[in-house]
Amino acid sequence: MEPLQQPHPPLETRETRDRLLEEAERLFAERGFEATSVRDITAAAGANLAAVNYHFGGKDKLYREVFRRRLTAVKEQRLAAVRAAAGSPASTLESTVRSFTEAVLAPFVDVREGVRVTQLVVREFADPHLADPLCAESFAGYEGELCALLRRTVPGLSEEAARMGLLWLYGVTWQIVFEVKKTPALNACPGLGCSYQQAVDHAVRFTCAGLRAAAGKEFSWQGE
Repeated sequence: MEPLQQPHPPLETRETRDRLLEEAERLFAERGFEATSVRDITAAAGANLAAVNYHFGGKDKLYREVFRRRLTAVKEQRLAAVRAAAGSPASTLESTVRSFTEAVLAPFVDVREGVRVTQLVVREFADPHLADPLCAESFAGYEGELCALLRRTVPGLSEEAARMGLLWLYGVTWQIVFEVKKTPALNACPGLGCSYQQAVDHAVRFTCAGLRAAAGKEFSWQGE
């Protein structure tokens, strides 16, 4: 006998859940966790006040699901970039670092959703409400693959040096994100005195130079 198939949720139920996630993400990004009530979210989504408990089990779990959904999409985008670079016979350190840098930046500099995503992540960093290491786990999901790829393209590069290079690159990408958000002008990083593409080019060159330098001598977190 074939196992019973679980019925899919009714379309209306799925649509309500999706609306709650969309409106919760928008409100959490604009106001923060504490200043956003369940009533605010359900009113914006056109849903019953009990809908958050029904679909997510409460405001805390809804907040986590907002991040889980967003971070899953980001993780898949970055993994795709890493695997595309790894699968290319013409892959170089520069092409690998560039493809990953652009994948990291894409969700934040997108003119439609970039502001919301940036606000959401920055608010969580400043005032954490996730009870588990969801952000760290998302990063770990592709860190290993990228480090392995970097070490294949840079002979002598240690695991430790590769991870340190990635952390440095993340800091640079956040600086670029903040610069892009300072002006309504497209493709501009006013505080850096250059365009967005020039900032990316510099980040790639500097990261590649640093990784090659680290491979040329024994590397440790303490430096010398």
